[in-house]
Formats: sequence, C-alpha cells, structure tokens
Amino acid sequence: MKKRLLILTGFFIIFCWLNFNSLAQNVRPLVQDEKQPTTKTSKPAQDDNVVRIKTELVTVLVSVTDQKGNLVSNLTKDDFELSENSIPQEIFTVSKENTAPLRLVVLFDTSVSVKPKIKFQQQAATKFFRSVLRPVDQAALLSFNHDVMVEKSFTSDIEALADATRSLKAKGGTALYDAIYLASQQLEKIQGRRVIVIISDGANVISKTTLDNALKMAEKADAVIYGIYTATRLEEVGVVSGDKELEKICEKTGGEVFFPKDINDLDESFNRLAAVVRAQYALTFYPSTEQGGSYRALQVNVKKADLKVKARKGYYASKD
Repeated sequence: MKKRLLILTGFFIIFCWLNFNSLAQNVRPLVQDEKQPTTKTSKPAQDDNVVRIKTELVTVLVSVTDQKGNLVSNLTKDDFELSENSIPQEIFTVSKENTAPLRLVVLFDTSVSVKPKIKFQQQAATKFFRSVLRPVDQAALLSFNHDVMVEKSFTSDIEALADATRSLKAKGGTALYDAIYLASQQLEKIQGRRVIVIISDGANVISKTTLDNALKMAEKADAVIYGIYTATRLEEVGVVSGDKELEKICEKTGGEVFFPKDINDLDESFNRLAAVVRAQYALTFYPSTEQGGSYRALQVNVKKADLKVKARKGYYASKD
C-alpha cells in the first residue's frame, strides 16, 4: 500500500512539473525588447506666455577725421556713442573695417556731359581698383547714361574690371537715381562691407525712379555712397547743380563727395577715397527697444573733442 502511494505521488509530481514548464514557455516576459507601442515622453511645449525676442545685429560703418581732415584710426569701443531714435544703445563691437571683405560697386557716368573727361576718369578709376581691392574683396562696374548697364559683375579680377572700364563710351542722358537703385539692389544680395562709388557730374536727367526711392534702397542695402564729382566747380561755374545733389546723396548714407580741383587732380581724389574706405570703423549693436515703424534714425558721436564723424542717418529694421 505504501509502495502504491509512493508511485502515485511520483506520477503527480511529474505531471505538475510538466504542466508548469509548459505554462512557463507560453508566458511572455514583461520586457520591451520587442516592437511594442510605447508612450514617449516629449519635451513640454513652450509656454505661450514666454516672450520671444528676435533682434538683428545692426552694423554701422563710420569714418572719423580730425579738424584738419586727417583720418583717425586709433579709436576704441569706449570712444563711441550711438543712439537709435534718440535712445542710447549699447555698442556691441567696434572693429576696423580694413579686415572685412569689401563689396564695391562703381557707378561710372557715361552720359554725353562727361565725354570730354572720360579718358581721365577711366584712368583714375582703373588705378582706384588696383589700390583698394584685395584678394578677399569684390567689385562690380555699372555704367549709366539714359540706361544702366552692368559692365562687370562682382569679381576679384582687377584686370577684368580695368578692361571693362577702358571700354566705356560716352553717350545719352543721365539716369543717376536709377543707377543708385540698381547698385543697391545688387549689394543687398551679398554679404560684406557695402560701398558705392559714383563717378559723375551729379546731374540726374531722366531716371524712372525718384531720389527718395533710390536713397531708401541704398539704406535697405546698408550701403555707404561716395562720390567723385567730375564737373569741377572751377571750370563749370553756373552748371554745378549736381554737386549739391551728390553731396545730399552721400551725406545721407554716411559717405562724402570728393571735388578734384581740376581734371588732372582726379588721381588724388581717388587716392583719398581709397584711404577713407580702408580706414572705416564697423560699429555693431543689438537694438534694445521695441519701436514702431521700420525706419530707425541713427546718431553716432565720438567722445573726444574736435573729431568729425560720418555715418549713415538711419536704417530699415527687418520684418520678422
């Protein structure tokens, strides 16, 4: 009897063991090593009450001279003051712009009024390209009479620019404002220190656009305009209305006009212009105020006495 009981107990143990093993094989472990839907914890959405500020760094090119007209090149950040819409702004950086790539457009007047002087202008402009451009710089040549033509697109090839300059012919009227507008459009598309040089008698005749529109486009492009006035005041008394026009254009953008004493003095004017371009300062700042309107008036001063500052009068804030 005991023997039979032991045998039955053994069969029962074996039966239980076999069923437990089978059950274990059919139970899936609770681990996520298979492709099962899981709930991912995403980053919390940004609070709608957070104020998002997108401020663009603004660059202002500045030239500084002493009372004798000598260029001042040893100033630091602490020497400058800058305001936007009469509100003082903190200057972020001040650097000498001779280290930044230059993007230059030369606007060459080829109207019939400059025909007697065009050879001198071509020679002086060619020397200017050679004196001011470095391998990192690029320049373009545009001519204008009754139309505006791109004679040479942006390039670092000085000889190509010189060849294009030498091939210019004088004819037709003077579309100065159209030339400024187109040059500014060209500059707006590229990065760098943007400068326009106008070689002209300054007398606009037949432009399709207005002076205000041309200046607005130049300001949007952050371009500084310089002028070489080719109808010298000494030899053309009574026909010099263009000089005031050119001064107004250049002053608005922070540039200036150079007046050769006579046609043979063009080289000296171009040499002076090259020195001014190389001695520019670049001031940068982040506007710290929210102000209405896209146009912002600028004022740049130097704390040291008896120094004269040239800088653009304003800029157009970008729209987000």
